[in-house]
Amino acid sequence: MKKVFFMAAMMFAAASMNAGEKVKKQNDVDFNVNINVRSLTRYLNLDVEQREAMEFASEQLRSDVLSSRSKNPAKQSARLNKSVIRNISVAHKVMTPEQYRNYLAILNQTFNNKGLDSVLYYQETANNE
Repeated sequence: MKKVFFMAAMMFAAASMNAGEKVKKQNDVDFNVNINVRSLTRYLNLDVEQREAMEFASEQLRSDVLSSRSKNPAKQSARLNKSVIRNISVAHKVMTPEQYRNYLAILNQTFNNKGLDSVLYYQETANNE
């Protein structure tokens, strides 16, 4: 009986340590968003005009996201939200609906991987309170 209790306690301790590491990783945000336009062009099958527009929009998004690093989370979230809206509006204007849908999936995954989804989520929770 002691062995079972000890084993359960060890499993609980290991699980709580892993959960703590996941929370810590979620709080780490990488503001360096580099979108490889060459790979994006290949994946979405963009033509020359679309590629030039997305190259400009991607560079603008990168610089906006880097400049959105401020100490105030509300301002940070608002700046980031504005830069994302600007980027996807350019994408919506130059891409076909299928390309645009795939681009949104790529952008969403990029923001999730960088931890920037938590910054955007902060604005939603701040507005609801």
